[in-house]
Amino acid sequence: MFADRAVRVLRVFALTAIVLLGAAARASAGGLTIVDTDFGVPPIDDSFALGLALAAPGVHVVAVTTVAGNQKLAVENAQVRYVLERLHATNVPVYAGPAAPPDPPPAYRAFLASARPSYFPSDASAARAVPDATVRVRSEPAGAFIARYVLAHPGRVTIVCIGPLTNIAAAIASDPRVAYAIGALYIGGGYVRSDPDAAATTGLPDRYAEFNFWVDTAAAAAVLRSGARIVVVPYNVNLQTPFSRAEYRTITAGRSRFAALVRAFAPQMPVWSGTPALMFDEDVVAAMLDPHLTGSHRVTLDVNDRPGPGFGESVARAPDAHAVTVLWQPRADAIRTFVATRLAAQRTSTSPVAAQPISATAAHPHAIARRELRHAPISARSDASRTIAAINGTAAKPLKIADQ
Repeated sequence: MFADRAVRVLRVFALTAIVLLGAAARASAGGLTIVDTDFGVPPIDDSFALGLALAAPGVHVVAVTTVAGNQKLAVENAQVRYVLERLHATNVPVYAGPAAPPDPPPAYRAFLASARPSYFPSDASAARAVPDATVRVRSEPAGAFIARYVLAHPGRVTIVCIGPLTNIAAAIASDPRVAYAIGALYIGGGYVRSDPDAAATTGLPDRYAEFNFWVDTAAAAAVLRSGARIVVVPYNVNLQTPFSRAEYRTITAGRSRFAALVRAFAPQMPVWSGTPALMFDEDVVAAMLDPHLTGSHRVTLDVNDRPGPGFGESVARAPDAHAVTVLWQPRADAIRTFVATRLAAQRTSTSPVAAQPISATAAHPHAIARRELRHAPISARSDASRTIAAINGTAAKPLKIADQ
Protein backbone atom coordinates (compact mmCIF):
# COMPACT_ATOMS: atom_id res chain seq x y z
CA MET A 1 0.00 0.00 0.00
CA PHE A 2 2.82 2.39 0.91
CA ALA A 3 4.61 1.46 -2.30
CA ASP A 4 1.52 2.22 -4.41
CA ARG A 5 1.12 5.58 -2.74
CA ALA A 6 4.78 6.38 -3.33
CA VAL A 7 4.42 5.52 -7.02
CA ARG A 8 1.40 7.85 -7.32
CA VAL A 9 3.32 10.67 -5.64
CA LEU A 10 6.28 10.15 -7.97
CA ARG A 11 3.99 10.24 -11.01
CA VAL A 12 2.43 13.52 -9.86
CA PHE A 13 5.91 14.93 -9.22
CA ALA A 14 7.09 13.85 -12.68
CA LEU A 15 4.13 15.47 -14.42
CA THR A 16 4.59 18.67 -12.41
CA ALA A 17 8.27 18.75 -13.30
CA ILE A 18 7.46 18.35 -17.00
CA VAL A 19 5.09 21.33 -16.88
CA LEU A 20 7.53 23.53 -14.91
CA LEU A 21 10.44 22.64 -17.13
CA GLY A 22 8.28 23.34 -20.16
CA ALA A 23 7.36 26.80 -18.84
CA ALA A 24 11.00 27.60 -18.27
CA ALA A 25 11.97 26.36 -21.70
CA ARG A 26 9.28 28.44 -23.42
CA ALA A 27 10.59 31.53 -21.65
CA SER A 28 14.14 31.05 -22.91
CA ALA A 29 14.10 29.09 -26.17
CA GLY A 30 11.85 27.81 -28.87
CA GLY A 31 11.54 27.21 -32.52
CA LEU A 32 11.67 23.41 -32.43
CA THR A 33 8.87 22.41 -34.79
CA ILE A 34 7.50 19.10 -36.02
CA VAL A 35 5.27 19.22 -39.12
CA ASP A 36 2.73 16.38 -39.02
CA THR A 37 1.20 16.16 -42.49
CA ASP A 38 -0.79 14.15 -45.03
CA PHE A 39 1.59 15.54 -47.62
CA GLY A 40 1.24 16.32 -51.30
CA VAL A 41 3.17 18.30 -53.89
CA PRO A 42 1.64 21.51 -55.34
CA PRO A 43 -1.20 22.29 -55.70
CA ILE A 44 -1.88 20.36 -52.46
CA ASP A 45 -1.71 22.80 -49.57
CA ASP A 46 0.62 20.73 -47.35
CA SER A 47 3.60 21.56 -49.56
CA PHE A 48 2.89 25.29 -49.24
CA ALA A 49 2.59 24.97 -45.46
CA LEU A 50 5.85 23.04 -45.19
CA GLY A 51 7.64 25.57 -47.38
CA LEU A 52 6.32 28.37 -45.18
CA ALA A 53 7.56 26.66 -42.01
CA LEU A 54 10.97 25.90 -43.49
CA ALA A 55 11.40 29.52 -44.53
CA ALA A 56 10.33 31.08 -41.23
CA PRO A 57 12.97 32.93 -39.19
CA GLY A 58 13.24 31.44 -35.73
CA VAL A 59 11.60 28.14 -36.69
CA HIS A 60 13.73 24.99 -36.78
CA VAL A 61 11.83 22.17 -38.44
CA VAL A 62 13.30 19.15 -36.66
CA ALA A 63 11.22 16.52 -38.48
CA VAL A 64 8.33 15.83 -40.80
CA THR A 65 5.92 13.09 -39.75
CA THR A 66 3.51 11.70 -42.32
CA VAL A 67 -0.04 10.51 -41.69
CA ALA A 68 -2.59 8.86 -43.97
CA GLY A 69 -5.06 11.46 -45.19
CA ASN A 70 -5.18 13.32 -48.51
CA GLN A 71 -3.18 10.60 -50.25
CA LYS A 72 -2.02 7.09 -49.59
CA LEU A 73 0.93 7.03 -47.23
CA ALA A 74 3.43 5.66 -49.76
CA VAL A 75 2.62 8.53 -52.13
CA GLU A 76 2.96 11.07 -49.33
CA ASN A 77 6.33 9.68 -48.24
CA ALA A 78 7.72 9.79 -51.78
CA GLN A 79 6.51 13.32 -52.35
CA VAL A 80 7.70 14.82 -49.06
CA ARG A 81 11.16 13.36 -49.66
CA TYR A 82 11.17 14.90 -53.13
CA VAL A 83 10.10 18.34 -51.88
CA LEU A 84 12.61 18.36 -49.00
CA GLU A 85 15.35 17.66 -51.52
CA ARG A 86 14.14 20.37 -53.91
CA LEU A 87 14.12 22.85 -51.03
CA HIS A 88 17.63 21.81 -49.91
CA ALA A 89 16.26 20.57 -46.58
CA THR A 90 17.74 17.08 -46.78
CA ASN A 91 18.79 17.17 -43.13
CA VAL A 92 15.13 17.11 -42.03
CA PRO A 93 14.26 13.50 -41.13
CA VAL A 94 10.95 11.91 -42.13
CA TYR A 95 9.01 9.53 -39.89
CA ALA A 96 5.94 7.70 -41.17
CA GLY A 97 2.76 6.91 -39.31
CA PRO A 98 0.50 3.92 -40.01
CA ALA A 99 -0.83 3.37 -43.53
CA ALA A 100 -4.38 3.82 -42.24
CA PRO A 101 -6.13 5.02 -39.09
CA PRO A 102 -7.35 2.23 -36.79
CA ASP A 103 -11.05 2.63 -37.61
CA PRO A 104 -11.67 4.93 -40.60
CA PRO A 105 -15.16 5.82 -41.84
CA PRO A 106 -16.50 3.56 -44.60
CA ALA A 107 -15.91 6.06 -47.43
CA TYR A 108 -12.27 6.49 -46.44
CA ARG A 109 -11.83 2.74 -46.00
CA ALA A 110 -13.10 2.30 -49.57
CA PHE A 111 -10.50 4.79 -50.80
CA LEU A 112 -7.72 2.88 -49.06
CA ALA A 113 -8.84 -0.30 -50.76
CA SER A 114 -9.00 1.36 -54.18
CA ALA A 115 -6.24 2.04 -56.68
CA ARG A 116 -6.66 5.79 -56.41
CA PRO A 117 -3.58 7.56 -54.97
CA SER A 118 -5.50 10.63 -53.72
CA TYR A 119 -8.79 10.85 -51.85
CA PHE A 120 -9.92 14.04 -53.61
CA PRO A 121 -10.32 13.77 -57.41
CA SER A 122 -9.00 17.32 -57.82
CA ASP A 123 -5.69 16.24 -56.28
CA ALA A 124 -5.21 13.20 -58.50
CA SER A 125 -2.86 15.01 -60.90
CA ALA A 126 -0.59 15.89 -58.00
CA ALA A 127 -0.07 12.21 -57.23
CA ARG A 128 2.06 11.69 -60.32
CA ALA A 129 5.38 9.94 -59.83
CA VAL A 130 8.25 12.11 -58.60
CA PRO A 131 11.95 11.37 -58.92
CA ASP A 132 13.53 9.38 -56.15
CA ALA A 133 15.18 11.45 -53.43
CA THR A 134 18.12 10.93 -51.14
CA VAL A 135 16.00 11.68 -48.07
CA ARG A 136 14.93 8.44 -46.43
CA VAL A 137 12.03 7.58 -44.16
CA ARG A 138 13.32 6.55 -40.72
CA SER A 139 12.32 3.21 -39.25
CA GLU A 140 10.95 4.61 -35.97
CA PRO A 141 7.15 5.10 -36.14
CA ALA A 142 6.00 8.70 -36.22
CA GLY A 143 4.05 8.49 -32.95
CA ALA A 144 7.03 6.98 -31.12
CA PHE A 145 9.35 9.68 -32.46
CA ILE A 146 6.97 12.46 -31.44
CA ALA A 147 6.68 11.11 -27.89
CA ARG A 148 10.43 10.61 -27.55
CA TYR A 149 11.37 14.02 -28.93
CA VAL A 150 8.75 15.97 -26.98
CA LEU A 151 9.72 14.36 -23.68
CA ALA A 152 13.38 15.11 -24.39
CA HIS A 153 12.52 18.80 -24.97
CA PRO A 154 9.59 19.53 -22.62
CA GLY A 155 7.69 22.69 -23.43
CA ARG A 156 9.92 23.58 -26.36
CA VAL A 157 8.30 21.71 -29.24
CA THR A 158 5.51 23.09 -31.40
CA ILE A 159 3.69 20.55 -33.56
CA VAL A 160 1.96 21.79 -36.70
CA CYS A 161 -0.86 19.29 -37.32
CA ILE A 162 -2.11 19.60 -40.90
CA GLY A 163 -3.54 16.12 -41.37
CA PRO A 164 -5.58 13.65 -39.34
CA LEU A 165 -4.43 13.43 -35.73
CA THR A 166 -3.50 9.72 -35.79
CA ASN A 167 0.19 10.26 -34.96
CA ILE A 168 -0.48 12.82 -32.22
CA ALA A 169 -3.03 10.56 -30.53
CA ALA A 170 -0.58 7.64 -30.70
CA ALA A 171 2.16 9.73 -29.09
CA ILE A 172 -0.13 10.86 -26.27
CA ALA A 173 -1.49 7.34 -25.73
CA SER A 174 2.04 5.98 -25.36
CA ASP A 175 2.83 8.18 -22.35
CA PRO A 176 0.43 10.55 -20.52
CA ARG A 177 3.28 13.01 -19.96
CA VAL A 178 3.43 13.82 -23.68
CA ALA A 179 0.28 15.98 -23.72
CA TYR A 180 1.69 18.21 -20.98
CA ALA A 181 5.19 18.32 -22.44
CA ILE A 182 4.11 19.64 -25.86
CA GLY A 183 4.77 23.36 -26.15
CA ALA A 184 1.78 23.88 -28.44
CA LEU A 185 -0.31 21.99 -30.96
CA TYR A 186 -1.44 24.06 -33.93
CA ILE A 187 -4.24 21.98 -35.45
CA GLY A 188 -5.87 22.48 -38.80
CA GLY A 189 -9.25 20.83 -38.38
CA GLY A 190 -12.82 21.01 -37.22
CA TYR A 191 -15.77 23.05 -38.40
CA VAL A 192 -17.58 25.10 -35.75
CA ARG A 193 -21.19 25.86 -36.62
CA SER A 194 -24.52 26.52 -34.95
CA ASP A 195 -27.09 26.58 -37.72
CA PRO A 196 -26.89 23.72 -40.25
CA ASP A 197 -29.14 25.59 -42.66
CA ALA A 198 -26.80 28.58 -42.72
CA ALA A 199 -23.49 26.73 -42.90
CA ALA A 200 -21.54 25.63 -45.96
CA THR A 201 -21.13 21.89 -46.28
CA THR A 202 -17.69 20.30 -46.49
CA GLY A 203 -18.30 17.92 -49.39
CA LEU A 204 -17.83 14.77 -47.30
CA PRO A 205 -20.39 11.98 -46.81
CA ASP A 206 -20.98 13.44 -43.33
CA ARG A 207 -21.88 16.87 -44.63
CA TYR A 208 -20.62 19.07 -41.82
CA ALA A 209 -17.59 17.02 -40.81
CA GLU A 210 -14.16 18.46 -41.59
CA PHE A 211 -11.78 16.07 -43.37
CA ASN A 212 -8.90 15.85 -40.87
CA PHE A 213 -11.21 15.16 -37.93
CA TRP A 214 -13.45 12.87 -40.01
CA VAL A 215 -10.68 10.52 -41.22
CA ASP A 216 -9.66 9.61 -37.65
CA THR A 217 -12.40 10.88 -35.39
CA ALA A 218 -11.23 8.85 -32.39
CA ALA A 219 -7.78 10.45 -32.63
CA ALA A 220 -9.27 13.94 -32.91
CA ALA A 221 -11.46 13.36 -29.87
CA ALA A 222 -8.55 11.99 -27.83
CA VAL A 223 -6.24 14.89 -28.66
CA LEU A 224 -8.88 17.56 -27.99
CA ARG A 225 -9.56 15.97 -24.59
CA SER A 226 -5.88 15.44 -23.71
CA GLY A 227 -5.23 18.70 -21.88
CA ALA A 228 -2.46 19.72 -24.29
CA ARG A 229 -1.99 23.38 -25.21
CA ILE A 230 -4.01 23.56 -28.42
CA VAL A 231 -4.75 26.21 -31.03
CA VAL A 232 -7.33 25.12 -33.63
CA VAL A 233 -7.60 26.69 -37.07
CA PRO A 234 -11.05 25.50 -38.19
CA TYR A 235 -12.65 25.21 -41.62
CA ASN A 236 -14.46 28.48 -40.83
CA VAL A 237 -11.16 30.32 -41.27
CA ASN A 238 -10.29 28.42 -44.46
CA LEU A 239 -13.59 29.43 -46.07
CA GLN A 240 -12.57 33.07 -45.74
CA THR A 241 -9.04 32.80 -47.14
CA PRO A 242 -9.19 31.79 -50.83
CA PHE A 243 -5.88 31.88 -52.71
CA SER A 244 -6.23 33.52 -56.13
CA ARG A 245 -4.11 33.83 -59.27
CA ALA A 246 -2.62 37.04 -57.86
CA GLU A 247 -0.99 35.18 -54.97
CA TYR A 248 0.26 32.42 -57.27
CA ARG A 249 1.77 35.05 -59.58
CA THR A 250 3.57 36.56 -56.60
CA ILE A 251 5.02 33.16 -55.69
CA THR A 252 6.00 32.07 -59.18
CA ALA A 253 7.66 35.43 -59.87
CA GLY A 254 9.90 34.88 -56.86
CA ARG A 255 13.46 33.64 -56.94
CA SER A 256 13.12 31.17 -54.10
CA ARG A 257 13.48 27.41 -54.33
CA PHE A 258 9.82 27.07 -53.46
CA ALA A 259 8.89 29.42 -56.32
CA ALA A 260 10.80 27.16 -58.69
CA LEU A 261 8.97 24.14 -57.29
CA VAL A 262 5.58 25.78 -57.84
CA ARG A 263 6.54 26.77 -61.39
CA ALA A 264 7.37 23.13 -62.12
CA PHE A 265 3.87 22.04 -61.07
CA ALA A 266 2.01 25.12 -62.33
CA PRO A 267 0.31 23.47 -65.35
CA GLN A 268 -1.78 21.22 -63.09
CA MET A 269 -2.96 23.97 -60.77
CA PRO A 270 -6.67 24.74 -61.21
CA VAL A 271 -6.15 28.24 -59.85
CA TRP A 272 -4.72 29.30 -63.23
CA SER A 273 -8.13 28.72 -64.79
CA GLY A 274 -9.62 31.20 -62.35
CA THR A 275 -10.78 28.69 -59.73
CA PRO A 276 -9.88 30.02 -56.26
CA ALA A 277 -8.16 27.52 -53.98
CA LEU A 278 -8.88 27.67 -50.28
CA MET A 279 -5.85 27.91 -48.03
CA PHE A 280 -6.10 25.18 -45.43
CA ASP A 281 -2.68 24.19 -44.11
CA GLU A 282 -1.13 27.54 -45.02
CA ASP A 283 -3.57 29.17 -42.58
CA VAL A 284 -2.25 26.98 -39.76
CA VAL A 285 1.40 27.88 -40.28
CA ALA A 286 0.59 31.55 -40.88
CA ALA A 287 -1.34 31.68 -37.59
CA MET A 288 1.58 30.08 -35.78
CA LEU A 289 4.03 32.60 -37.24
CA ASP A 290 1.92 35.74 -36.82
CA PRO A 291 -0.86 35.64 -34.19
CA HIS A 292 -2.13 39.05 -35.29
CA LEU A 293 -3.54 37.58 -38.51
CA THR A 294 -6.66 36.23 -36.76
CA GLY A 295 -8.85 36.69 -33.76
CA SER A 296 -9.19 33.97 -31.16
CA HIS A 297 -11.57 32.68 -28.49
CA ARG A 298 -11.52 29.98 -25.85
CA VAL A 299 -14.09 27.20 -26.15
CA THR A 300 -14.20 23.52 -25.42
CA LEU A 301 -14.13 21.81 -28.79
CA ASP A 302 -15.10 18.18 -29.13
CA VAL A 303 -15.92 15.87 -32.01
CA ASN A 304 -18.76 13.42 -32.43
CA ASP A 305 -17.04 10.04 -32.59
CA ARG A 306 -20.26 8.02 -32.39
CA PRO A 307 -21.36 6.24 -35.60
CA GLY A 308 -24.55 7.62 -37.08
CA PRO A 309 -25.86 11.07 -37.98
CA GLY A 310 -23.38 13.81 -37.29
CA PHE A 311 -20.36 11.51 -37.20
CA GLY A 312 -17.13 13.51 -37.31
CA GLU A 313 -18.79 16.86 -36.71
CA SER A 314 -17.25 19.38 -34.34
CA VAL A 315 -19.11 20.33 -31.19
CA ALA A 316 -18.37 23.60 -29.37
CA ARG A 317 -19.50 24.43 -25.86
CA ALA A 318 -18.65 26.69 -22.94
CA PRO A 319 -15.00 26.45 -21.88
CA ASP A 320 -14.04 23.96 -19.20
CA ALA A 321 -10.82 22.27 -18.11
CA HIS A 322 -10.26 21.00 -21.68
CA ALA A 323 -10.80 24.35 -23.39
CA VAL A 324 -8.73 25.17 -26.47
CA THR A 325 -8.02 28.34 -28.41
CA VAL A 326 -10.08 28.49 -31.60
CA LEU A 327 -9.09 31.04 -34.22
CA TRP A 328 -11.68 33.03 -36.12
CA GLN A 329 -12.21 36.29 -38.06
CA PRO A 330 -9.06 36.01 -40.19
CA ARG A 331 -7.57 39.07 -41.84
CA ALA A 332 -7.87 37.34 -45.19
CA ASP A 333 -5.98 39.82 -47.35
CA ALA A 334 -3.15 40.01 -44.82
CA ILE A 335 -2.90 36.22 -44.65
CA ARG A 336 -2.79 35.86 -48.44
CA THR A 337 -0.09 38.51 -48.73
CA PHE A 338 1.88 37.03 -45.83
CA VAL A 339 1.89 33.52 -47.32
CA ALA A 340 2.64 34.59 -50.90
CA THR A 341 5.47 36.98 -50.10
CA ARG A 342 7.10 34.61 -47.62
CA LEU A 343 7.06 31.74 -50.13
CA ALA A 344 8.31 33.93 -52.97
CA ALA A 345 11.33 34.89 -50.89
CA GLN A 346 11.72 31.50 -49.19
CA ARG A 347 15.22 30.63 -48.06
CA THR A 348 15.23 27.28 -46.34
CA SER A 349 17.26 27.08 -43.15
CA THR A 350 17.05 23.94 -41.04
CA SER A 351 20.25 24.36 -39.07
CA PRO A 352 19.72 24.75 -35.31
CA VAL A 353 22.61 27.23 -35.32
CA ALA A 354 21.01 29.41 -37.97
CA ALA A 355 17.58 29.32 -36.37
CA GLN A 356 16.92 32.24 -34.03
CA PRO A 357 15.10 31.55 -30.74
CA ILE A 358 11.44 32.44 -30.72
CA SER A 359 10.56 35.15 -28.22
CA ALA A 360 9.14 34.23 -24.83
CA THR A 361 5.70 32.64 -24.73
CA ALA A 362 4.31 35.72 -23.01
CA ALA A 363 4.86 37.71 -26.23
CA HIS A 364 2.47 35.51 -28.23
CA PRO A 365 -1.20 36.56 -27.92
CA HIS A 366 -2.48 33.04 -28.51
CA ALA A 367 -0.07 31.72 -25.89
CA ILE A 368 -1.10 34.47 -23.47
CA ALA A 369 -4.72 33.43 -23.88
CA ARG A 370 -3.84 29.80 -23.24
CA ARG A 371 -1.75 30.60 -20.17
CA GLU A 372 -4.19 33.00 -18.55
CA LEU A 373 -7.43 31.26 -19.38
CA ARG A 374 -6.25 27.76 -18.51
CA HIS A 375 -6.31 28.79 -14.85
CA ALA A 376 -9.16 31.30 -14.97
CA PRO A 377 -12.71 30.60 -13.74
CA ILE A 378 -15.06 29.31 -16.41
CA SER A 379 -16.72 32.21 -18.23
CA ALA A 380 -20.35 32.99 -17.64
CA ARG A 381 -22.67 30.93 -19.83
CA SER A 382 -23.91 34.04 -21.65
CA ASP A 383 -20.34 35.08 -22.51
CA ALA A 384 -19.53 31.59 -23.72
CA SER A 385 -22.65 31.57 -25.87
CA ARG A 386 -21.64 34.88 -27.48
CA THR A 387 -18.14 33.56 -28.04
CA ILE A 388 -19.36 30.45 -29.83
CA ALA A 389 -21.82 32.48 -31.87
CA ALA A 390 -19.07 34.89 -32.89
CA ILE A 391 -16.91 32.03 -34.14
CA ASN A 392 -19.81 30.80 -36.23
CA GLY A 393 -20.84 34.24 -37.40
CA THR A 394 -24.43 33.44 -36.48
CA ALA A 395 -26.89 34.17 -33.74
CA ALA A 396 -26.13 32.24 -30.59
CA LYS A 397 -27.72 28.80 -30.55
CA PRO A 398 -26.95 25.81 -28.35
CA LEU A 399 -24.41 23.46 -29.91
CA LYS A 400 -24.79 19.77 -29.22
CA ILE A 401 -24.43 16.37 -30.79
CA ALA A 402 -27.68 15.16 -32.25
CA ASP A 403 -29.34 12.37 -30.28
CA GLN A 404 -28.50 8.97 -31.70
